[in-house]
Amino acid sequence: MAERLKTPAKAIKDNLLLTNKEDVWAYYKVKPTSISFANKKKRARFMRDQQKFLEEIVDYTDFHFIMYPKDFELEERMEDLAMDFAEDTRDSAEYYAEETIHLLEAKLGKVTKYAFALGIRLKEGVFKLDDSLRENAERFLLRFTDNLVNMMGFENAAYDDKLRQYSQAQSDVESIVMAIDGEAMTEEELVYLNRFNFIRGIAHHPKEESFHKKISAINNTQIDPNYPHMLELSTDIGTSYVSFVVIDEFLDNMSDMDLFYTCQRLPFPVEVNIKAQAERKSQTKTALTFKKQATKDSANEQYRAGDEVEESTELAYTMVRHLQNELKREESYLFNWLASVIVTGETPEECQERALLTKRHLQSEEIKARVPVADQLSLFYKYLQGEKLGMTDLSWMQKTLQDGIAELSFGLSEELGSKIGWLIGYIDRYDEHLSREHAVNAARDPVLYHPLIANQQIKGSKTRSIHELITGDTGGGKSYLAKMIFIYTSLLNISSLYIDPKKEMRKWFMRVINNKKIQTDYPWFIDLVQTYHFITLDAKEEENWGALDPIVFLPALEAKELSQVVMNQLYNFTGKEREQTVYLQCLAEVIERKKQGENVGSMHVIDMMTEHKEEGVRLIGELIREKISGSILKLLFHDGSTSALDLTNKRTTIIEVEGLDLPEADQSIDFYTESNWYSSAVMFALGKFCELFGRDKNKKTKVFIDEAWIFSTNAQGKRVKKSMLHVGRSYDNSMCFISQSVNEAISEEEHGNFGMFFAFDEPNNRPAVLDVLGIEQSEENLERFDDFWQGQCYFKDYYGHVGKMTVDCPFEEWGKALETVKKSAVAEAEEKYA
Repeated sequence: MAERLKTPAKAIKDNLLLTNKEDVWAYYKVKPTSISFANKKKRARFMRDQQKFLEEIVDYTDFHFIMYPKDFELEERMEDLAMDFAEDTRDSAEYYAEETIHLLEAKLGKVTKYAFALGIRLKEGVFKLDDSLRENAERFLLRFTDNLVNMMGFENAAYDDKLRQYSQAQSDVESIVMAIDGEAMTEEELVYLNRFNFIRGIAHHPKEESFHKKISAINNTQIDPNYPHMLELSTDIGTSYVSFVVIDEFLDNMSDMDLFYTCQRLPFPVEVNIKAQAERKSQTKTALTFKKQATKDSANEQYRAGDEVEESTELAYTMVRHLQNELKREESYLFNWLASVIVTGETPEECQERALLTKRHLQSEEIKARVPVADQLSLFYKYLQGEKLGMTDLSWMQKTLQDGIAELSFGLSEELGSKIGWLIGYIDRYDEHLSREHAVNAARDPVLYHPLIANQQIKGSKTRSIHELITGDTGGGKSYLAKMIFIYTSLLNISSLYIDPKKEMRKWFMRVINNKKIQTDYPWFIDLVQTYHFITLDAKEEENWGALDPIVFLPALEAKELSQVVMNQLYNFTGKEREQTVYLQCLAEVIERKKQGENVGSMHVIDMMTEHKEEGVRLIGELIREKISGSILKLLFHDGSTSALDLTNKRTTIIEVEGLDLPEADQSIDFYTESNWYSSAVMFALGKFCELFGRDKNKKTKVFIDEAWIFSTNAQGKRVKKSMLHVGRSYDNSMCFISQSVNEAISEEEHGNFGMFFAFDEPNNRPAVLDVLGIEQSEENLERFDDFWQGQCYFKDYYGHVGKMTVDCPFEEWGKALETVKKSAVAEAEEKYA
């Protein structure tokens, strides 16, 4: 037979809850603390802070620790992101925003994130032995008034004066809770938290459910306890099934039990509820004295019988002694607490399956749990807000000091990425997976990405740098991620430029948009790609000569600087100070002629050198002319008769260079070929062009530079790179460097230049990767990389959060464009027999 339970709450005002027993509870929302599982030292510090907090609030006696799945508000986030959609791609952006919602909900059901709440009782019970007769009489009168007030429909208003009496206690507790990043709940949030108990697992709108604040509306649910191991909740908005999985036993040493964090790994949303009560020291000491004597008697009896003293008896005696010593500290108290993991299902079968999976999951973490048959209803009531532990709540009761509760990791979570943005993958909370696909399927925490908000002084942000770094060995997934981010950027009101030295992107995009099936099934993607501008700089085509000529496309001072960088790639002036001086004089003269309005270029500098009266200068000029002739250097040296590279009215551009011959990333410059040096010079000029592209205060810009390691190979490249990174914040420009190794992309003084960092595995350089991420060096952390699948990386966001993620593009048609290697028929056959 269905029952309608009555909530313990009598009134709710702000973050205070008044119960039918005249207790007053204050409820606080606790901001999750994101710490990577790999950072054990930070986690240990977090546990110490938790223990100190528990020591500070112990005088308040009764506590309620809650973790519950809160609505991710995905639709609202996408609506907010829409404010940044570019007008020329708005239709495509709106389509992909809606598709993101559909795909995430198809994978996860209701998309949620874990939230934490803490309840603290501010007032003792209704009648106390030390109360005066007058005080008890006043309480009796209040009870009589309650019934009258409820009958007349003034449910909450009559209690405002009563709740105001606790403003000082409320203020005192709030100052303590701030230590764990807690703040008072709003009245609407507390109403919803109470209502949530009665609509678990039922699709609902939180704002609607928090609108009705009458207590009678909060508990408006029919509860049927006649299902084994579960309850049926029936409301006007739907039906669900709920099961309480009770924690029965922990290890004697509760270090790293991490109950709250462990339950976040489950592949479906759950709640964790703990009701705790600090025990009076006099009661604890008396009980321990009896326990110690009983243990001693048992040991003596075994000894007299000629038996060895059982290990369990010795352990019990040791633990009693330890507790007695700990309780000598003034701030140490014993806590009694009851913990449950709460699961829901749309059907009884789903609920039961999830309860068993939860039980097995806890067992794998050495936590014993039970799914009670007959106590589901009483557990439901016990975990309602405002209900405290009683003398009869002995089943499944745990007894620990504060450190035992601290080890449960209340408030610990993992967060990565932006609050507003596009989906780029999922947080991976596990160390191992059978495959990359298994990692995606097991994940529940989406990672969102916005390419250009780190410099907006976001609350909680640890950096104002909007530059990004993507590093990792070839084949790890860095190019796939970079190209996905580029496509997402093209949907927003950002001018973007991708430098593609490997000439991959045009080929893959063209292959996709020429696919008849994709044209039919995904018109929005075709429309998007058709807004891209592809530029191939081919030195064989005369129209491209001088496209990157420093004197043509740069202001005077920068033209001089880049011209020297290029020249140093082509000729070593060491010991040739006179010849170098003449070169600089020729360069300065040509730049001055440019300022006067002449059409001149870098080739005029070489012409002046070949016509110089000094033979040494003429020989160098003739050598450089020969190097330029028929080579890729024609992009850098011309006479000013052709226009420089111009991206005006081109919002999304991909530049590739024909004939580029970059050295291998690990190749020493001592073994560079002439072609390698020429190609490096072209890349440096492209880098300077990227800097100029980003120096437009009238628009937001983002530049992607593949093979960015080339800028760290010598002093000339480092000068260009440093100048590029200095554009940054004030110009709303973000540089995304894509490189094979963290060593080649970042130096000690550059750590602060990158606000976000995606680190794929580098088998030969793992300590350096951990160092840049701020993850402690340990054998365990180094070995974690062994279990990285392609597409898995560490991500450090601009909030300073660091965690492992699995990169995942949700759109099939994008995946085809992002492939960097096409499988051969033999490769597909290889997988067939796996």
